Amino acid sequence: GVHITGGFVKARQCDVTQSKSSGMVAKGGHIVFFESTLSDNGNFGVSYADQRDNDGNIVSESQGVLTNCTISGNTGLGVHCSSSCSLINTKVLDTKVPTPAIQAGGSGVAAVLGGLISVTGCKISRNATFGIFVNGGRLVKGAVIRASGVSVTKSAVVYNGTFGAGVSPATKEMPVAANLRIGAGGCDFKGNPQGPVEGDFSKDMATSVYVGAGLGVLAVAFLVYTLKKS
Repeated sequence: GVHITGGFVKARQCDVTQSKSSGMVAKGGHIVFFESTLSDNGNFGVSYADQRDNDGNIVSESQGVLTNCTISGNTGLGVHCSSSCSLINTKVLDTKVPTPAIQAGGSGVAAVLGGLISVTGCKISRNATFGIFVNGGRLVKGAVIRASGVSVTKSAVVYNGTFGAGVSPATKEMPVAANLRIGAGGCDFKGNPQGPVEGDFSKDMATSVYVGAGLGVLAVAFLVYTLKKS
């Protein structure tokens, strides 16, 4: 696949397929893909991660944009982000569960370790577990400075294997999970067999607002899901 540790890469109408590892990895640096396909790779379809020193400080920030792309049939996670990235008019499909298993493996889009993802006009479908998964926060010298989050607009998060979207519960080891957020507007979350969003954590932490609309076609008109400490 494509692997950078800094710099800037811009690619258009490329196929990155059947790599034994991930299709694209940016560990520091910026990668922008247009009208490209990253499919059937042995690990993640796409991975954005910052380079950090031993104290967790960022040495080289990673950012990315995927526009009119197809991310399909990859193993582990379709799009993995612990930095920041945007998906625009992009499809994330058919992500497979890896062996050995990883947390939320088989998810289409995953924001972890403080990752922030913007999703606009996309289709996230037929992934083995979650359509979207959010977990963890950015740590610097042991202190959390940013919780992970995903913003989804005018997108279809449909027919995934478990929930349309899920947020990991807060624990003593990772209390930052109480601040994780998935926000969605104008989206369709139908056909996820366990529900549109995973919300059964604990009665004193989970707060959700879910408004459905639209004659069975638009399953979710507005969704904001926030975990807070009580």
